[in-house]
Amino acid sequence: METALGKSLTDDELDLLGRRLIAKYTATKQGMDSKWLPARVKYKKYAEGDYSDRNTRDESDIFSKNNIPLEFITGAADFMVARACEDIFGSEPYFAAVPQLPADEALGQQLPKHFSWKLGEAKFKTVGRQAIWRGFHIGEGIVKATWRRTVDKYERIAVILIDAKKKAVLDENGDFIFAEDSNLKEMGLSLWAKSEIVRMPEGAQFVVVPEVSQLEILVDAKGVPIPTGNGENWFSQDAQEVLFADEEPAGAFLCKSPIISQQSDETFEERLIEDEEVTYEGLDDALVDAGDFVAPLNIRHLSESDGNFHKLSLRRSVLRDEWGMDAAIEAKIGTDDQRPKNEAKQAQAGEGEPGFDPEEDDPEYECIECYAKVQIGDRMARVYALVEKKSEAVIVCDYLQNVTPRGLQPFAAIVPCPVPGRWHGRGFHEIYKSQSKFIDRTFNAII
Repeated sequence: METALGKSLTDDELDLLGRRLIAKYTATKQGMDSKWLPARVKYKKYAEGDYSDRNTRDESDIFSKNNIPLEFITGAADFMVARACEDIFGSEPYFAAVPQLPADEALGQQLPKHFSWKLGEAKFKTVGRQAIWRGFHIGEGIVKATWRRTVDKYERIAVILIDAKKKAVLDENGDFIFAEDSNLKEMGLSLWAKSEIVRMPEGAQFVVVPEVSQLEILVDAKGVPIPTGNGENWFSQDAQEVLFADEEPAGAFLCKSPIISQQSDETFEERLIEDEEVTYEGLDDALVDAGDFVAPLNIRHLSESDGNFHKLSLRRSVLRDEWGMDAAIEAKIGTDDQRPKNEAKQAQAGEGEPGFDPEEDDPEYECIECYAKVQIGDRMARVYALVEKKSEAVIVCDYLQNVTPRGLQPFAAIVPCPVPGRWHGRGFHEIYKSQSKFIDRTFNAII
């Protein structure tokens, strides 16, 4: 496990950590399951027009005969949701950047546009509306802010540099060297990674120009800085002097790193390669369902919690690719009923080839994402961990400070009608439940 906490713990200590986290999750969840969660489930059904829980076998109760809800509480809550969303999201940008100095004017105009774009990518408006809806109807909308990195992996055909043993030649970053990203100079047989190459003017040298920089920069014979193609300075530590192989050297050239020299036995060849592209990397907002969230009920803010938990259903392929689950951990969480059974299945075409059943070949595991304070050795520490619930196996763990900024909890509750002293509130269906039932009972008795 390539994390600071994971490397410091033995296998037995990791097992103990998993048991402690699941025990804390279970104990906290029991407090929520008694009243809080059943109420959220009921009020969500009311908001969606489902009042079937009022049907009884008691013939003296009017709802056993007629159960037609007027839903005036739902209408009132929806009205407040519309007003709140209009006040918050009715116009863009949501944030303004006020320039403090004349030089900040251009930046001040660009930042609001950048904020709007980033928040749009993070689904801020969509999630915010949903959280407000839940807040007015149910009591609170729980929002989770994380950092999302989406990678699209694929295969493609490309012309890359290979050596005499037909193995791909990699650059200093471990990447392929592509023909289209190289520059074969006619002056010599050297292959240069795609970068800026310029002829060093006669009389040019690296000197310190105090009014420009305390580092050595390239200047011409008159002492005027020579810019790169991007308008930046050539710094001595960032530039390499290159002499091309030729019978009559044409002079010195400057090239920024990296520089890769092509060997005589290397050549370009078309290959099928695996590649990937980062399609998104940045802030991500998500609405957390009340049934998937666990936190102490007796705290004022979720940021004060010593244990917030989020239940996730993740397939094995996702645990491997995105969470770095290795074979040892997979062996711990795999059970007979979760293991793939390819040998027992045949293709639908009847050709004797194994079929694919996602429930068996790529099983889904119930995992608990933990942001909790727990005992590590002889001390208490705030940790982040993903634990498979059934086996209590820790898939990944680290100190919370290494995962979130300043070790902050990523959860926040949107509470339009707060109750002093607690992080969860009261929705319209709870506040006006007596009035709603009285009006509906009267109406159903009349009809």
